[in-house]
Amino acid sequence: MDDFTLVGYEVKYQLSRKQALKTLLNLNLWNKLDKIHSLF
Repeated sequence: MDDFTLVGYEVKYQLSRKQALKTLLNLNLWNKLDKIHSLF
């Protein structure tokens, strides 16, 4: 494997980690919203 391929994998990995984090945060947000809604 050459350096270029490794860099490509690294970028993909970073992006998917960011995406996963974003999704988790979004889910967290929705859960909070649901809890707030159930209070009213």
